[in-house]
Amino acid sequence: MEAERTDDLRTFPDRVLAMQAAVAAAWKAPLAAVTIAQARVEAHKLRVTARCYGFPDVGRAAGVIEELLATMLDERRESSTGDWSDIEAALAEATAAAHRPPAGKPAGATSPLAPPTSYTERPRLLLVDADQEFLRSVRETGAERLIDVVTATTPDEALQKAEAVRFDAAIIAVLPGPDGLSFQLARRLGRLRGSEHLPIAFVSESRDIHDRVAATRVGSSLYLTKPMDAAAVTAALFHLTTIPRLGKPRILILDDDADAAHVFATLLRAAGMRVTIHLDSTLILDVLAKARPDLLLLDLSMPTVTGLDVCRVLRQTPSWKDLAIVFLSGQADLRTRLQAFQAGADDFVEKCGPAEEIVARVRRAVDRAISFKEVSGKDALTGLWLRTRFMEELSPRIREARRHGRPLTLVVLDVDHFKAVNDAHGHLAGDQVLVGVAARLRRWFRAEDILARWGGDEFMLALPGQTPENAASVLGRLLRELELNALEGDFGAALHVTFSAGAAGFPADGDSLDALFEAADRRLYLAKRAGRARAVAAG
Repeated sequence: MEAERTDDLRTFPDRVLAMQAAVAAAWKAPLAAVTIAQARVEAHKLRVTARCYGFPDVGRAAGVIEELLATMLDERRESSTGDWSDIEAALAEATAAAHRPPAGKPAGATSPLAPPTSYTERPRLLLVDADQEFLRSVRETGAERLIDVVTATTPDEALQKAEAVRFDAAIIAVLPGPDGLSFQLARRLGRLRGSEHLPIAFVSESRDIHDRVAATRVGSSLYLTKPMDAAAVTAALFHLTTIPRLGKPRILILDDDADAAHVFATLLRAAGMRVTIHLDSTLILDVLAKARPDLLLLDLSMPTVTGLDVCRVLRQTPSWKDLAIVFLSGQADLRTRLQAFQAGADDFVEKCGPAEEIVARVRRAVDRAISFKEVSGKDALTGLWLRTRFMEELSPRIREARRHGRPLTLVVLDVDHFKAVNDAHGHLAGDQVLVGVAARLRRWFRAEDILARWGGDEFMLALPGQTPENAASVLGRLLRELELNALEGDFGAALHVTFSAGAAGFPADGDSLDALFEAADRRLYLAKRAGRARAVAAG
């Protein structure tokens, strides 16, 4: 094994050169999605393997390149000079780091070249507080909900850990004193590469309005007040770690003026939102069923069916009565505004208003809409449970299985090559894949089974009374159905997708959620490694 590692280390700089060549090809043809996608694949492969070879700096640089290229693909535009400048700088960093001596063996690895032992990453949260009892309580709550909570007692310790490990979110205690060390820490965390949009919450025993104001000024997502019971901690962990993993907010623009629609779409995409445009208001119900947006940006003046008509129709349609709706209009007189709000609008913006105000109003409305969906516990896109509600439903089922000696199976399921679907067909097609898979899961499984969207393209199933072998058999039949019947994408395109799954059973594979998840996740990895499009129930 040592001889193999030496040979791989000698050729490792060549891997960096392969990524450089792919990026150079993409730079020469910046409008060609294929070359950008190829470069992104090379960056992804280098990011994943660099750490195994002991080159974490190369991995971090490759990760930056991968994210920048992914943004280019997502936005479907020619990248700006600034994007390529950032990529060029990251390439230089990767090249220099590849020629430095490798770091030691990564902690916890069985060998430098060993593959990962799991496929599904748990959310990782940084908790900064000197209160040991609070640290313990949040750690335990996180463990029960499959969230890894890493603790630190000082800002310096927290920063050191954040520089070594990437986090999905952070909770920071407000430290007493005039120096504002907690808020300084938030700013420093936000300046770390890869943590620019880190969701941050603050927690304090004080109700001082000045601390709350300071928290808003550093971009906090939540302000929490001690003491916190388990339900409050659970809600905070869910808000910070689960909602961001479900993807960017989905915005549908309905406007018969194509030029104006594209202007607003560009603004919102630059603000990190996924935008779909539609020009015909008479087809709005069909379009909503496909796009399933978090917010509708609606032009007021359209022929035949006006924006006011659309809003009134949606407010009396059970499926869409709670959809966030923001009106766009060139008219801003009092009568027009009153009509919009009487029709059921959540907000109203002028088309000729400042771009910053339009983005801010849309962002506020979509954030409120997402917060409302958190309370319901259901994913707006698929209609399945979200993580917290899944846990609430599963806990008594495990207790019942333990009490009566009945089997229970946990399944972790992941759509194969989902990013490739997004890259080739767009995010709307990706959403339609998730909706289609969710619909088939509901059809193939029983009413008493618990189905959840875990995050991104991942699903979690809990099947009371079933063994892993039973679950794998049902999933195998579902896979055959998907092979014979493609999902319908945008504009009627046929989307052929499969999934991989790992199943673990109570009590043979463990008597706790954590143990079952570890076993199911390990088998999901085995399914991926064996060629995907299968369910693994042993190993």
